[in-house]
Amino acid sequence: MRRTLLVAEGTLDRPLVNVATTAAGFSVTLLLGFGILHLGLPGWVTLLALAALLIGVAWLKGRYGAPRSFRVEKPAVGGALRITGRFDNGELPHNAPAELLHARREGDSLLFLTRHADSERTFHIRKPAFSQPAMDALQTLMDEMPEATPDALETRYKKGHNGIKAYDARKLLLLRFTQKPGHVPVTLVIVSVTLLFWLAVLAVAAPA
Repeated sequence: MRRTLLVAEGTLDRPLVNVATTAAGFSVTLLLGFGILHLGLPGWVTLLALAALLIGVAWLKGRYGAPRSFRVEKPAVGGALRITGRFDNGELPHNAPAELLHARREGDSLLFLTRHADSERTFHIRKPAFSQPAMDALQTLMDEMPEATPDALETRYKKGHNGIKAYDARKLLLLRFTQKPGHVPVTLVIVSVTLLFWLAVLAVAAPA
């Protein structure tokens, strides 16, 4: 038997705020980077400082700017579904999964009733991180997972049914869903536009 793992990643949950914070954060990173380059430090110190800056920015982006997402796992031997993820009202880290009791769409939200350490809690993710059709498709899959075999799920989703694609890995059936437009492509577009903006500003401000 194989483990079954559903990985679902949302898009921008607050588009205007996400765009503004990404552009501002990248602008500050550029400013700090140029500042480090103009400090006149030895080459190896400059490289270390730039590396530390990039690592710090990547950590902050991953910690506070990552998209809404969740992972639901069904053990190979059966048993309760386990869930981790980043939700609108909290987080379940990968090293502390909770039991997923039930998932359902309610209006513009996808709700997850969980149990951890004998206490129950409901997490939710709202539009536009996931669209309503995506929420319905993900709810249907999570309803299927407790009873369906990995082979049955692979057959149903191997061609990308409802945007959910099945991948066969060693001792694992991976079911993956990414809400369009994807968070990474959107972030790259924002960063590229911000960089072009500052290059244009520098070109205009440069003396003739």
